[in-house]
Amino acid sequence: MAEKGLVHSSLIAAIRSSQIDEMIAALNEGADIEEADVHGVSGLPLRTACFIGNTDVARALLERGADINARGGDGSAAPLRLALRCGHLAIAELLLDRGVLVPADVQIPP
Repeated sequence: MAEKGLVHSSLIAAIRSSQIDEMIAALNEGADIEEADVHGVSGLPLRTACFIGNTDVARALLERGADINARGGDGSAAPLRLALRCGHLAIAELLLDRGVLVPADVQIPP
């Protein structure tokens, strides 16, 4: 049986391919910087950038107003949780520098 493939927005496609110019173009054309995932949870663009580990993309999204404290499946500060879980310490540092609220259950490495 064939499975349906997920269709990603032009914004998410640009983020996944680390194409900052295309990402900015998508935002300029009205893409939702807080686009929801398939479960209806908003903040997918910044969470995606934090998951793939592209600091420049994450920074650009934050500069355009992405919710640094967006929720995810395991609570608040999903971008920080993903960056730490994936070992992207430069992104975690960026989020911390930008004032992310660190949940009590999140351990920040030294």
